[in-house]
Amino acid sequence: MGLEQNGVLPLELESIAWALWDDDFCRNLRDASNEFDPNLDSNDWEWLLVLGMRLIMALKKGVDAKEYFADSEKDDLDPTPNLSKYMSRHRFFRLCGALRAVKEEHRPMYTDPFWQNREMIRRFNEHMSRVFKASWLCCTDESINFRKNKRNCPGWIHLPRKPRPFGNEYHSACCALSKIMFWLEIVEGK
Repeated sequence: MGLEQNGVLPLELESIAWALWDDDFCRNLRDASNEFDPNLDSNDWEWLLVLGMRLIMALKKGVDAKEYFADSEKDDLDPTPNLSKYMSRHRFFRLCGALRAVKEEHRPMYTDPFWQNREMIRRFNEHMSRVFKASWLCCTDESINFRKNKRNCPGWIHLPRKPRPFGNEYHSACCALSKIMFWLEIVEGK
């Protein structure tokens, strides 16, 4: 099932990042982000680390990203890992601020509010279909990426049935045994 190696799911930061993102995707991230910020000088490995670190941060609800970069040693009771051994806080936030998945030259001639999201979602779905095999038990879900301001949210919609009803809606499929999402699509409205 899934990303197992010898019957064990690898949970180290590097293993998760290498398994979920292919080299070509990281090259596109690097090139588009370096084009946006010419002084960034980033490499593929840094982008894999940023994606892996963001994945780890997503597992803890309500924790500010700055708390993962402690200046001093953390005690055993602190639930947030110290990620500064992988990358400095300044470098992490600089990379996150410059993050672009698609170069500006790939903007379509027609109006498409999702043009920056499409390529990333397509590549994710293709890669996961190559590297991940879901178990017999799968879960589909409709989720919303919450946004209050429709001016900075492409495809902003209102779904009254959701607890936070404003933003972008996504449909996803996950393996219920490994808890790994392997398919994603954006809902473009009705």
